[in-house]
Amino acid sequence: MADALSPPPHTLDLILTKMARADENDLADLRFLLRQERFTAAELQAAFARARVPEVPEIRRLFEQAQPRVLALLEARP
Repeated sequence: MADALSPPPHTLDLILTKMARADENDLADLRFLLRQERFTAAELQAAFARARVPEVPEIRRLFEQAQPRVLALLEARP
C-alpha cells in the first residue's frame, strides 16, 4: 500500500499490470481506465513494448494475449 506521500500509480502502469492477469474483473477495469484516459493505440503499443514483464511463461502468455483485447477495448470506447 502506498503511503500518503507517494504519488498515485500512473494509469498506464495499472493497465499493464491488469493485462498480465486477464480475468473478467480486470477486463472491466481496463475498459473503465481506457474510458477515463484518452490513450492512442500508438501510446498503448509503445507501453506494451516497454513493459517489464516477469520471465514467467504464463504471465508473459497472458500479457501477450491481452494486447489485442486491450486495443479492441480502446477502439470500442465511446
